[in-house]
Amino acid sequence: MKNINFSIDVMTHVFESLRVNALKSSLIIVSVAIGVMALILGLTFSSTLSKSLVWQFENLGSNTLTVSSYLPLTEQLKGKKAHISHSEYEYIKRNVADKTQNITPIIQVPGARVQYAGRTLQPSALGTTYSYMQMRSRYVAQGRFINDADNTLRRRSVVIGQTVVDDLSLTDPVGEYIKVNDEWFVIVGVMQEKGSLFGMDLDEIIIMPYQTSQAFLPADDHQDVLIQMNAKDVSQINNLKRQISGMLRELHHIEAAKRDDFKVETTDELLSTFNSVIKIVSVTLIAVVALSLVVASVGMTNIFLLSITERTNEIGLLMALGAGRKFISSLFILESSVLTTAGGIIGMFCGYVLALLMSMFLPDKYTVEFPITTGCIVVLFCFLLGVLVSLIPASKACTLSPSRALTQ
Repeated sequence: MKNINFSIDVMTHVFESLRVNALKSSLIIVSVAIGVMALILGLTFSSTLSKSLVWQFENLGSNTLTVSSYLPLTEQLKGKKAHISHSEYEYIKRNVADKTQNITPIIQVPGARVQYAGRTLQPSALGTTYSYMQMRSRYVAQGRFINDADNTLRRRSVVIGQTVVDDLSLTDPVGEYIKVNDEWFVIVGVMQEKGSLFGMDLDEIIIMPYQTSQAFLPADDHQDVLIQMNAKDVSQINNLKRQISGMLRELHHIEAAKRDDFKVETTDELLSTFNSVIKIVSVTLIAVVALSLVVASVGMTNIFLLSITERTNEIGLLMALGAGRKFISSLFILESSVLTTAGGIIGMFCGYVLALLMSMFLPDKYTVEFPITTGCIVVLFCFLLGVLVSLIPASKACTLSPSRALTQ
């Protein structure tokens, strides 16, 4: 019964103090809430991106291989460059034809400028083949995709994304003519909408036949072709990887002791790479928010130390009425932990609400998942932070002399 009365007295004094110092209390709660809200938003959308990546890569299939040029950042800073040329693509295609299907080159057309009726755009432009549609599960909503005849005859035909349709104000795009780098192209199809990924609009794109794109590219030695293919037998995919790696090492004259300047990756390996990047971003975000909360805790400690000076008479009066050190220290510890915990809860709630509102503007394929467990851990961290912050002020308040405190 005595402990219950003690707890009631402490709580009564704490909430009365918070009411009297409402401005100070509000500022502390807001500072904690902003940090927690930023963390919840960041973790929610990193989780959403991770799920969307799984969805994107599942479309490629487990038998898909991606061949791309690659150099570590340290080598790039030395001015070195890596590339896979058109002739190397043709060489690989000939040698793995019996083991693969749907092999397709994908090449970026740099600086592509699209013009129509006085409007000018600079969308992402790709040169590829008919197999790209199956490889990437990118199908047309209107018209048709580029076909093998377009590629063989180097026709000036193009498939465009929905964003390009909207930006050029095309009401009936199929059959219309647009200029790409001052060359006339006929629109043969419009891609189904894909939305965005990592802030990049996947519908702001034009796709032309691979052989046609060669007219807009530099010499063969300066091209960089990305190659994707499906292995006929998924059980032989590792042997296929080794075969392609051996061919490229030979073509690039790479000595035995030196590292590859390319990557041959399966879908799972690509997904693992992207997930690693997301994890690094998430950990960095957690570290930044944790650091900001620690910095805020230093300010809170200073505020509570100053409040001792402001509340010296109050502390002296409580001591004179028989309040012990346990009661005085409990006031500061509980007051601090209530403020930080309230900030954590409010920040978590606001973060979830904002994430829910922002998710309404995402495409349907993005499923927003809230990190409930992480949110609870963050609130617990805020509580412990409040306790730690109050230890020094509580210790100082307990050492005050009642007689001196009453005279100040």
